Amino acid sequence: PQVMTHAVEYVGRPVERVTLTVTVPQTCGRPQPPVLQAATSTSGRGAAPVRVAISGHIVHVSADGCYDLSVPLLFGVAAGGTSGNNDGDGSCEYDEASGTLVCRLRYVPLGELLAAAREEKPLPFGQLGLGTDSLMELE
Repeated sequence: PQVMTHAVEYVGRPVERVTLTVTVPQTCGRPQPPVLQAATSTSGRGAAPVRVAISGHIVHVSADGCYDLSVPLLFGVAAGGTSGNNDGDGSCEYDEASGTLVCRLRYVPLGELLAAAREEKPLPFGQLGLGTDSLMELE
């Protein structure tokens, strides 16, 4: 497998947005467009050769033929929408000619992340299905 490289830019003072630029080697899969999803969403998983998932302050990027990339950020960011949907919550665009994936993500204050975490109810022990990836949601 090949290794993807990345660069992070924090935009604004105070930070309003985070721009993540990932260089995908030519030998790795190419997106059809890229899939941007919240970490708790399973829709679209595996739909494109390059996938982006956001979990609080960590952005995960995976591509067929490459090692997975996990990028820890200084702040939480929002996932919302897909490529071409500039709804202010987040978007990813891929330039096939240069092999560059650019994700522009909205800064999320810690209080908003904690409020969202409080709203999600943990699963009681023994209530996880075999096909779930929610092992960290146990009480």
